[in-house]
Amino acid sequence: MEMKRYLIGKFIFRPSGLNMKRTILIVALASAMLGSGFVSTQAVDDVTAVDILKHLQETYRSAKDATIEFTQTVKFTLTNAVQTFHGTLFMKKPNYYRFENEEQTIVTNGRIVWSYSAANHQVVLDDYHDDPHAFTPDRFLLGLPRDYYSALVGKEKLQGKEMYVLRLVPKEEQAFVRSLKLWVDPEQWVARKVIVIDVNETETTYMLARITFNTGLGNSLFEFSAPKGTEVVDLRKQK
Repeated sequence: MEMKRYLIGKFIFRPSGLNMKRTILIVALASAMLGSGFVSTQAVDDVTAVDILKHLQETYRSAKDATIEFTQTVKFTLTNAVQTFHGTLFMKKPNYYRFENEEQTIVTNGRIVWSYSAANHQVVLDDYHDDPHAFTPDRFLLGLPRDYYSALVGKEKLQGKEMYVLRLVPKEEQAFVRSLKLWVDPEQWVARKVIVIDVNETETTYMLARITFNTGLGNSLFEFSAPKGTEVVDLRKQK
């Protein structure tokens, strides 16, 4: 059977569930990765990329849950079209996510993934499979994905504050993402802006407006009930 892919914003869902390996979802940080691979030794104000990665790792480790409000802008090179969405990401360890914008809702409770499109009146269900290499929402918006080389570019002002700027390129030549650029807040040690270039030269920019940690998000937030009349596509039954 042909492998199906569901492109949700910049998150790609396959029949393996919330497997966003080497793509965007959203949103993203693998604690086992930080400090591995090539990291530039260039320093800015005596701060190196290694230092920034360590701080990002600590932010991720200390966060039991997070709520992230952001704006996502997608520029399509082939058509010169631009799309902008406002969204919210809720995450709770270990594997609870809820992603919402004007067009879709994506939810997982660590067992099932629901991908709901209001425009299509359709919800796609699949099994969730954890992948330590996956580019999951929390890893994307709170830190860095795995298997990327990192370099400190310098400092730039963003939202009235000085930010450290990191550039990442994938170790694998066949990776879907070609490069990332992150603006890291030295006060909260999170990415406030992320620019992603993929193999199609599509540019996706995420601007984080607000981040709150450890507010005690309940498990019920990570369940989904489709509105009446919604078409249900259950990929679990096709395996």
